[in-house]
Amino acid sequence: MEIDFNIVNIVASANLDCELDLYSIAREVDNVEYEPEQFPGAILKLKSPKTSLLLFKNGKLICTGARSEEDVGKAVNRTFEKIKHCVRGKVADKPDIPFEIVNIVAAANLEKELDLYGIAREVDNVEYEPEQFPGAILKLKKPKTSLLLFKNGKLICTGARSEEDVGKALSVAVEAIKDNIKGKAKEKPKEERKLTQVSKTKQEIITPTITFEGKKKPKRKVVAALKEAVAKPKATAVKPVVRAKAPKAKPKAVAAAKTKTKAPTKKPAMKKKAAPRKAKATKKVTAKKTPTKKAVKKKTATSSAKKKPQKKGALSRLLKAVRG
Repeated sequence: MEIDFNIVNIVASANLDCELDLYSIAREVDNVEYEPEQFPGAILKLKSPKTSLLLFKNGKLICTGARSEEDVGKAVNRTFEKIKHCVRGKVADKPDIPFEIVNIVAAANLEKELDLYGIAREVDNVEYEPEQFPGAILKLKKPKTSLLLFKNGKLICTGARSEEDVGKALSVAVEAIKDNIKGKAKEKPKEERKLTQVSKTKQEIITPTITFEGKKKPKRKVVAALKEAVAKPKATAVKPVVRAKAPKAKPKAVAAAKTKTKAPTKKPAMKKKAAPRKAKATKKVTAKKTPTKKAVKKKTATSSAKKKPQKKGALSRLLKAVRG
Protein backbone atom coordinates (compact mmCIF):
# COMPACT_ATOMS: atom_id res chain seq x y z
CA MET A 1 0.00 0.00 0.00
CA GLU A 2 1.57 3.25 -1.15
CA ILE A 3 1.10 6.35 0.99
CA ASP A 4 1.91 9.92 0.01
CA PHE A 5 4.39 11.66 2.30
CA ASN A 6 6.33 14.91 2.50
CA ILE A 7 9.99 15.11 3.52
CA VAL A 8 10.41 17.73 6.24
CA ASN A 9 14.15 17.52 6.96
CA ILE A 10 17.24 15.63 5.79
CA VAL A 11 20.44 15.39 7.82
CA ALA A 12 23.57 14.45 5.86
CA SER A 13 27.33 14.39 6.49
CA ALA A 14 30.33 14.87 4.18
CA ASN A 15 34.13 14.98 4.43
CA LEU A 16 36.37 17.40 2.47
CA ASP A 17 39.59 15.52 3.39
CA CYS A 18 41.39 18.72 4.35
CA GLU A 19 41.95 21.04 7.30
CA LEU A 20 39.84 24.20 7.58
CA ASP A 21 40.86 27.58 9.02
CA LEU A 22 37.63 28.49 10.82
CA TYR A 23 38.85 31.93 11.94
CA SER A 24 39.53 33.06 8.37
CA ILE A 25 36.22 31.57 7.21
CA ALA A 26 34.37 33.57 9.89
CA ARG A 27 36.14 36.80 8.79
CA GLU A 28 35.89 36.48 5.00
CA VAL A 29 32.69 34.48 4.32
CA ASP A 30 29.21 35.99 4.83
CA ASN A 31 26.52 34.48 7.06
CA VAL A 32 28.99 32.57 9.23
CA GLU A 33 28.84 32.29 13.03
CA TYR A 34 31.86 31.00 14.95
CA GLU A 35 32.16 31.05 18.75
CA PRO A 36 34.73 28.44 19.80
CA GLU A 37 34.00 28.98 23.50
CA GLN A 38 30.42 27.74 23.06
CA PHE A 39 30.67 25.31 20.09
CA PRO A 40 33.76 23.94 18.31
CA GLY A 41 32.30 24.32 14.79
CA ALA A 42 31.31 27.23 12.55
CA ILE A 43 27.72 27.60 11.31
CA LEU A 44 27.17 28.59 7.66
CA LYS A 45 23.64 29.48 6.49
CA LEU A 46 22.71 29.31 2.79
CA LYS A 47 19.65 30.93 1.23
CA SER A 48 19.38 28.69 -1.86
CA PRO A 49 18.86 25.91 -1.08
CA LYS A 50 17.73 26.97 2.37
CA THR A 51 20.05 24.92 4.56
CA SER A 52 22.45 25.21 7.50
CA LEU A 53 25.91 23.61 7.54
CA LEU A 54 28.23 22.87 10.43
CA LEU A 55 31.91 23.20 9.52
CA PHE A 56 34.61 21.55 11.64
CA LYS A 57 38.37 22.02 11.71
CA ASN A 58 39.10 18.46 10.45
CA GLY A 59 37.14 19.11 7.22
CA LYS A 60 33.87 17.38 8.13
CA LEU A 61 30.48 18.93 7.26
CA ILE A 62 26.95 18.32 8.52
CA CYS A 63 24.04 19.60 6.42
CA THR A 64 20.54 20.11 7.88
CA GLY A 65 17.29 21.59 6.59
CA ALA A 66 17.28 20.14 3.07
CA ARG A 67 14.05 18.73 1.60
CA SER A 68 15.59 16.37 -0.99
CA GLU A 69 18.86 14.60 -1.83
CA GLU A 70 19.50 17.05 -4.68
CA ASP A 71 19.37 19.98 -2.26
CA VAL A 72 21.93 18.27 -0.05
CA GLY A 73 24.37 17.86 -2.99
CA LYS A 74 23.93 21.49 -4.07
CA ALA A 75 24.47 22.80 -0.52
CA VAL A 76 27.68 20.79 0.00
CA ASN A 77 29.19 21.86 -3.35
CA ARG A 78 28.38 25.56 -2.79
CA THR A 79 29.93 25.55 0.65
CA PHE A 80 33.14 24.06 -0.77
CA GLU A 81 33.29 26.82 -3.42
CA LYS A 82 32.91 29.50 -0.73
CA ILE A 83 35.52 28.17 1.69
CA LYS A 84 38.12 26.57 -0.61
CA HIS A 85 40.41 29.65 -0.34
CA CYS A 86 40.44 29.19 3.47
CA VAL A 87 41.68 25.60 3.29
CA ARG A 88 45.13 24.84 4.69
CA GLY A 89 47.31 23.21 2.05
CA LYS A 90 46.58 22.52 -1.60
CA VAL A 91 43.26 20.96 -2.50
CA ALA A 92 42.15 19.92 -5.96
CA ASP A 93 38.80 21.16 -7.23
CA LYS A 94 36.11 18.56 -6.69
CA PRO A 95 33.10 18.73 -9.01
CA ASP A 96 30.88 16.61 -6.75
CA ILE A 97 31.60 15.94 -3.10
CA PRO A 98 30.20 12.62 -1.83
CA PHE A 99 27.82 12.74 1.15
CA GLU A 100 25.91 10.30 3.32
CA ILE A 101 22.32 10.70 4.58
CA VAL A 102 22.05 10.13 8.29
CA ASN A 103 18.36 10.80 9.00
CA ILE A 104 15.19 11.66 7.10
CA VAL A 105 12.07 13.10 8.75
CA ALA A 106 8.83 12.70 6.79
CA ALA A 107 5.14 13.35 7.48
CA ALA A 108 1.99 11.67 6.14
CA ASN A 109 -1.75 11.94 6.74
CA LEU A 110 -4.23 9.03 6.56
CA GLU A 111 -7.22 11.40 6.95
CA LYS A 112 -8.83 8.85 9.26
CA GLU A 113 -9.18 8.57 13.00
CA LEU A 114 -6.97 6.11 14.89
CA ASP A 115 -7.75 4.12 18.05
CA LEU A 116 -4.47 4.55 19.90
CA TYR A 117 -5.56 2.46 22.91
CA GLY A 118 -6.38 -0.48 20.65
CA ILE A 119 -3.08 -0.08 18.78
CA ALA A 120 -1.16 -0.09 22.08
CA ARG A 121 -2.95 -3.31 23.16
CA GLU A 122 -2.78 -5.31 19.91
CA VAL A 123 0.38 -4.16 18.07
CA ASP A 124 3.88 -5.07 19.25
CA ASN A 125 6.64 -2.53 19.96
CA VAL A 126 4.20 0.31 20.67
CA GLU A 127 4.50 2.81 23.50
CA TYR A 128 1.54 5.00 24.43
CA GLU A 129 1.41 7.20 27.52
CA PRO A 130 -1.17 9.95 26.93
CA GLU A 131 -0.28 11.73 30.19
CA GLN A 132 3.25 12.43 28.91
CA PHE A 133 2.79 12.60 25.09
CA PRO A 134 -0.40 12.65 23.00
CA GLY A 135 0.90 10.25 20.33
CA ALA A 136 1.83 6.57 20.21
CA ILE A 137 5.38 5.51 19.26
CA LEU A 138 5.77 2.54 16.91
CA LYS A 139 9.28 1.11 16.38
CA LEU A 140 10.05 -1.00 13.31
CA LYS A 141 13.09 -3.24 12.78
CA LYS A 142 12.93 -3.48 8.96
CA PRO A 143 13.50 -0.76 7.92
CA LYS A 144 14.92 0.53 11.21
CA THR A 145 12.65 3.52 11.84
CA SER A 146 10.36 5.04 14.45
CA LEU A 147 6.86 6.37 13.75
CA LEU A 148 4.68 8.75 15.74
CA LEU A 149 0.95 7.98 15.45
CA PHE A 150 -1.67 10.59 16.33
CA LYS A 151 -5.41 10.26 16.88
CA ASN A 152 -6.31 12.47 13.88
CA GLY A 153 -4.51 10.10 11.47
CA LYS A 154 -1.22 11.97 11.07
CA LEU A 155 2.06 10.04 11.00
CA ILE A 156 5.68 11.17 11.39
CA CYS A 157 8.53 8.89 10.33
CA THR A 158 12.10 9.36 11.60
CA GLY A 159 15.33 7.38 11.29
CA ALA A 160 15.12 6.43 7.62
CA ARG A 161 18.24 6.67 5.42
CA SER A 162 16.49 7.00 2.04
CA GLU A 163 13.12 7.89 0.54
CA GLU A 164 12.47 4.22 -0.24
CA ASP A 165 12.86 3.35 3.43
CA VAL A 166 10.29 6.01 4.31
CA GLY A 167 7.72 4.53 1.91
CA LYS A 168 8.33 0.99 3.19
CA ALA A 169 8.05 2.04 6.82
CA LEU A 170 4.74 3.83 6.24
CA SER A 171 3.23 0.87 4.36
CA VAL A 172 4.31 -1.60 7.09
CA ALA A 173 2.87 0.64 9.80
CA VAL A 174 -0.50 1.01 8.04
CA GLU A 175 -0.81 -2.76 7.61
CA ALA A 176 -0.07 -3.28 11.30
CA ILE A 177 -2.71 -0.79 12.51
CA LYS A 178 -5.38 -1.31 9.82
CA ASP A 179 -7.74 -3.03 12.31
CA ASN A 180 -7.73 0.06 14.53
CA ILE A 181 -8.40 2.62 11.80
CA LYS A 182 -11.84 4.18 12.09
CA GLY A 183 -13.84 6.19 9.58
CA LYS A 184 -12.95 9.65 8.39
CA ALA A 185 -11.45 12.02 10.87
CA LYS A 186 -13.93 14.34 12.55
CA GLU A 187 -14.01 17.82 11.11
CA LYS A 188 -14.09 20.79 13.40
CA PRO A 189 -17.62 22.29 13.79
CA LYS A 190 -18.30 25.68 12.29
CA GLU A 191 -18.02 28.58 14.64
CA GLU A 192 -21.37 29.82 15.83
CA ARG A 193 -20.13 33.09 17.24
CA LYS A 194 -18.89 36.18 15.50
CA LEU A 195 -15.13 36.43 15.67
CA THR A 196 -13.20 39.63 15.10
CA GLN A 197 -10.40 39.16 12.58
CA VAL A 198 -7.68 41.79 12.72
CA SER A 199 -5.98 42.34 9.37
CA LYS A 200 -2.19 42.68 9.61
CA THR A 201 -1.91 45.46 6.99
CA LYS A 202 -4.73 47.88 7.84
CA GLN A 203 -5.31 46.84 11.48
CA GLU A 204 -9.06 47.09 10.97
CA ILE A 205 -11.64 45.02 12.80
CA ILE A 206 -13.72 42.89 10.41
CA THR A 207 -16.92 41.14 11.56
CA PRO A 208 -17.82 38.48 8.97
CA THR A 209 -21.42 37.31 8.59
CA ILE A 210 -21.84 33.58 9.32
CA THR A 211 -24.81 31.61 8.02
CA PHE A 212 -26.77 29.25 10.28
CA GLU A 213 -28.66 26.55 8.34
CA GLY A 214 -29.27 28.83 5.37
CA LYS A 215 -30.48 31.76 7.50
CA LYS A 216 -28.59 34.82 8.59
CA LYS A 217 -28.42 35.48 12.26
CA PRO A 218 -30.37 38.69 13.11
CA LYS A 219 -28.19 41.53 14.29
CA ARG A 220 -28.69 42.83 17.76
CA LYS A 221 -29.71 46.39 18.45
CA VAL A 222 -26.52 47.03 20.39
CA VAL A 223 -24.31 46.06 17.42
CA ALA A 224 -26.34 48.30 15.10
CA ALA A 225 -26.09 51.22 17.50
CA LEU A 226 -22.33 50.80 17.80
CA LYS A 227 -21.90 50.71 14.02
CA GLU A 228 -23.93 53.90 13.64
CA ALA A 229 -21.81 55.60 16.29
CA VAL A 230 -18.60 54.58 14.48
CA ALA A 231 -19.97 55.69 11.08
CA LYS A 232 -21.16 59.07 12.41
CA PRO A 233 -18.55 60.44 14.78
CA LYS A 234 -20.09 63.99 14.69
CA ALA A 235 -23.39 62.91 16.17
CA THR A 236 -24.92 64.90 18.99
CA ALA A 237 -23.21 64.08 22.22
CA VAL A 238 -25.36 62.86 25.07
CA LYS A 239 -25.38 65.16 28.06
CA PRO A 240 -23.72 63.54 31.02
CA VAL A 241 -25.85 62.95 34.08
CA VAL A 242 -24.69 65.19 36.90
CA ARG A 243 -25.16 63.80 40.37
CA ALA A 244 -25.12 65.91 43.51
CA LYS A 245 -21.99 65.31 45.49
CA ALA A 246 -22.17 64.88 49.23
CA PRO A 247 -20.66 67.78 51.24
CA LYS A 248 -17.13 67.15 52.26
CA ALA A 249 -16.65 66.63 55.98
CA LYS A 250 -14.41 68.97 57.92
CA PRO A 251 -10.96 67.66 58.74
CA LYS A 252 -11.67 67.66 62.49
CA ALA A 253 -14.85 65.64 62.04
CA VAL A 254 -13.02 63.22 59.77
CA ALA A 255 -10.26 62.77 62.32
CA ALA A 256 -12.86 62.15 65.07
CA ALA A 257 -14.64 59.57 62.89
CA LYS A 258 -11.37 57.84 62.18
CA THR A 259 -10.54 57.64 65.88
CA LYS A 260 -13.98 56.15 66.58
CA THR A 261 -13.73 53.55 63.84
CA LYS A 262 -10.20 52.53 64.66
CA ALA A 263 -9.86 50.05 67.50
CA PRO A 264 -7.86 51.37 70.45
CA THR A 265 -4.37 50.03 70.30
CA LYS A 266 -2.46 49.56 73.52
CA LYS A 267 0.87 51.26 73.45
CA PRO A 268 3.76 49.39 75.04
CA ALA A 269 4.61 50.62 78.53
CA MET A 270 7.68 52.78 78.43
CA LYS A 271 10.03 52.95 81.38
CA LYS A 272 10.22 56.44 82.87
CA LYS A 273 13.65 57.88 83.00
CA ALA A 274 14.87 58.96 86.43
CA ALA A 275 14.75 62.73 86.86
CA PRO A 276 18.15 64.34 87.32
CA ARG A 277 18.95 65.46 90.84
CA LYS A 278 18.98 69.12 91.69
CA ALA A 279 22.20 70.97 91.39
CA LYS A 280 21.97 72.27 95.00
CA ALA A 281 21.90 68.78 96.48
CA THR A 282 24.86 67.81 94.44
CA LYS A 283 26.67 70.92 95.61
CA LYS A 284 26.04 70.05 99.31
CA VAL A 285 27.28 66.52 98.77
CA THR A 286 30.34 67.72 96.97
CA ALA A 287 31.00 70.44 99.67
CA LYS A 288 31.34 67.85 102.44
CA LYS A 289 34.90 66.83 103.11
CA THR A 290 36.41 64.22 105.32
CA PRO A 291 37.26 65.76 108.71
CA THR A 292 40.94 65.98 109.64
CA LYS A 293 42.46 65.25 113.09
CA LYS A 294 42.78 68.95 113.94
CA ALA A 295 39.13 69.58 113.13
CA VAL A 296 38.07 66.64 115.32
CA LYS A 297 40.12 68.01 118.30
CA LYS A 298 38.61 71.47 117.86
CA LYS A 299 35.09 70.04 117.83
CA THR A 300 35.69 68.06 121.00
CA ALA A 301 37.13 71.13 122.72
CA THR A 302 34.21 73.33 121.79
CA SER A 303 31.68 70.71 122.86
CA SER A 304 33.29 70.30 126.28
CA ALA A 305 33.44 74.08 126.71
CA LYS A 306 29.76 74.42 126.05
CA LYS A 307 28.74 71.55 128.32
CA LYS A 308 30.60 72.79 131.46
CA PRO A 309 28.55 75.94 131.98
CA GLN A 310 25.38 73.94 131.58
CA LYS A 311 26.52 71.61 134.42
CA LYS A 312 27.30 74.58 136.72
CA GLY A 313 23.95 76.14 136.09
CA ALA A 314 22.19 72.91 136.92
CA LEU A 315 24.07 72.43 140.26
CA SER A 316 23.38 75.97 141.33
CA ARG A 317 19.74 75.48 140.68
CA LEU A 318 19.68 72.26 142.72
CA LEU A 319 21.49 73.97 145.62
CA LYS A 320 19.06 76.91 145.54
CA ALA A 321 16.17 74.45 145.58
CA VAL A 322 17.60 72.57 148.62
CA ARG A 323 18.32 75.75 150.51
CA GLY A 324 15.02 77.24 149.83
